[in-house]
Amino acid sequence: MVSIIIPIYNVQDYINDCLYSVYIQTYSEIEVILVNDCTPDNSMSIAHSNIEKLKKRFNVKIIDHKSNKGLSAARNSGVKEATGEWVYFLDSDDEITPDCIECFVRLAERYLSVDFIVGGIRVIGRNISYRLTTSEYVIGNDNILKCYISGMWYEMAWNKLIRKEYFVSNNLWFKEGLLHEDQLFSYQLATTALTMATVNKPTYIYKMRMSGAITSSNGRKN
Repeated sequence: MVSIIIPIYNVQDYINDCLYSVYIQTYSEIEVILVNDCTPDNSMSIAHSNIEKLKKRFNVKIIDHKSNKGLSAARNSGVKEATGEWVYFLDSDDEITPDCIECFVRLAERYLSVDFIVGGIRVIGRNISYRLTTSEYVIGNDNILKCYISGMWYEMAWNKLIRKEYFVSNNLWFKEGLLHEDQLFSYQLATTALTMATVNKPTYIYKMRMSGAITSSNGRKN
């Protein structure tokens, strides 16, 4: 099973589309974990309007932070509650393609010892796609680190399927209170993983504001 972890904070204009993209997944063995990071807007009201529909297909959990703890803490809370073999981070102002999780799982079934899998990105706002340049399967930490340093896979935490056992045993918890936490997280992946795989097609719809700023970076405590 795959646990999709979705932190929620100030995304009332986006959360409906995000959750719909989860609802229409072609893969069914999914656990959806919504982490309310004490959002001040109507994000959770909108999310609740989608939950009953989501529950018809998947197990759904809601975690409510009593105070705004930041993105790192929200992700960590989600991982702690996850019961799936795999965890997948989805920012609540983005979307995933209908076959996203299925594409990841099929690779995980092909490469049974893989630690994590990275997928391609389609960027909304710039009309471009980020396609990975690594091989479908990479063995050996030296090779994974070399690919990372060479920019062959991106440093954002989302759109990666990560084996939970690997995450926990390597103490990959997000550093709370740190800006640009994804950079440290991906560096930790690159320095600890022994195997990785890539879905070399867009599986993640990454939204940017007209100003060019990443939506998930705006108005969020880190």
